[in-house]
Amino acid sequence: MVDRGGVDEIVALFAEDAVLLTPYLGNGRCEDRAAIRAWHEIYDSEIRIGRRHRRHSITVPFITVDGETPTSDCYLDSSTILTEPKVINISCGRYDDKLVMVGGTWLFLERIINIHYIHRIAEFDEPP
Repeated sequence: MVDRGGVDEIVALFAEDAVLLTPYLGNGRCEDRAAIRAWHEIYDSEIRIGRRHRRHSITVPFITVDGETPTSDCYLDSSTILTEPKVINISCGRYDDKLVMVGGTWLFLERIINIHYIHRIAEFDEPP
């Protein structure tokens, strides 16, 4: 979804009172769907626009159900080509999520995006 979905599609995955935490960017906490939308609009216009061949892969989520708020943890690997400068950007991290059922659909109540490292590769071959 993050690779091909638009802002509306991504934000629809969050509950109205959800929280998005992005400690790897140092920009803290978005506390409700409107703030999450604003964060994704900036991400879309400032970060996604300068990248191509984006690809996220996640591991099978480890879901724990204990009461009304299940949690889910999964690792992520991401690669993309930055158009300026032309390098491959590879990152690795983990999503830590709390989930809530809203109207029969599971949504994010809280998502923490933890990036463990980012590696850039300056030399690479790209098919014509």
